[in-house]
Amino acid sequence: MGDLDEYLTLKPQQQGVGHQWKTGIVKHLKGAEQRSSYFTWPRFITQTRFSLSENIDTWFRRKLYTSSHKVWGVPLWHDQFTMTATATSGATGFSVESVAKRHLTAGREIILIDKLDPSRYHATALASTSTNRVHLATAINHNYTSSGSWACPVVESRITVPSGVRVSQVSAAFVDVRGEEDYSTDRSIFYTPPTSTAATYLGHEVVDFRFNHSKTFKYDHPLKDFKTLGKHYYESFYEDDMTHINTEFQADLITRDEIWDFWTTFDSAKGRYNAFWLPTWHRDMVFTDGCSSGDVVLDITSDDYDTAFLSNVVINRHILFYFPDKTWTCRKVVDYDDGELTISTAIGVTLTASEASKTMICFLIFSRFDMDTAIMQYQAAQVAKIGFETKGLVEEAI
Repeated sequence: MGDLDEYLTLKPQQQGVGHQWKTGIVKHLKGAEQRSSYFTWPRFITQTRFSLSENIDTWFRRKLYTSSHKVWGVPLWHDQFTMTATATSGATGFSVESVAKRHLTAGREIILIDKLDPSRYHATALASTSTNRVHLATAINHNYTSSGSWACPVVESRITVPSGVRVSQVSAAFVDVRGEEDYSTDRSIFYTPPTSTAATYLGHEVVDFRFNHSKTFKYDHPLKDFKTLGKHYYESFYEDDMTHINTEFQADLITRDEIWDFWTTFDSAKGRYNAFWLPTWHRDMVFTDGCSSGDVVLDITSDDYDTAFLSNVVINRHILFYFPDKTWTCRKVVDYDDGELTISTAIGVTLTASEASKTMICFLIFSRFDMDTAIMQYQAAQVAKIGFETKGLVEEAI
């Protein structure tokens, strides 16, 4: 068995998994931020719900009475392996369809569980992985068939049951178990997030949330309350062009790739710490004529850009061109006058008037995540929901 005190081997009704970072932020009066990252890897949080039958109810009450203070192994059920053969007793590995895009770290624990008898399991450290095989540190204690077993990574956790064990004789009851990764003892092995391969512009990632999402734009212009009566009850201590452009997302992730892409983006940013470029993916500007690849002056519709945004060095001064062939490029706006937009360097693409009309020109919002903890609610192993917010930055050094 593994080195932990207890294992939460019952199959849950649902599970949410969170990555938690820790950021310190000191704001300048004008809006610039000095951010410090206190964590160098994400801590795991689990929120697991179990439906209560009579047997499960008594199991929980017995275990929580005697062991709730101990360190528990909480399986990450969404990271289950699809086993392709029996994990044979005495062997030190088993075959799977894939090991990709899961929370796996050599030295952290893996668990095999008998579906018919969750009290029968084998938990041990992960030695290594190959393309279609999981290699374990100790010999397997039982024959775990591919159709009759679960196999997944484990998070060493301190657990709480915030709402208690609810029991109902009339309707279905459930118990919610919250787990937070345990750091009460010295550890030498930590989860290492995957490296992001996202394209960059001016040294910062251009974030493209390709999954199905709804997005809300929010405009934040902080006001100072002087606690006086009369015409100027509220006064701004920011300039007019220092409005933060914030966004709120609700997204459905329906593949393991989409799930992993989000975690990679969030962990690459270290929660609120790192800044990135967030395209609006709206037609914020529209071509009125075609262009040549060497052009830096472009014919664009007049939308009060010069009066609304040109005075600011960050907000809506950087744009993304999304061309009909699905390639894109980013440029900085240098000037705008009477329908002519001047960009920092040549656009690099020749467009006919028809192609230009099909090109999306959208603002790039210089942003960070507005939370250090993201919790993904899994509906199934490869289906999840996520909500998150971003904060637009002003007066940042770019």
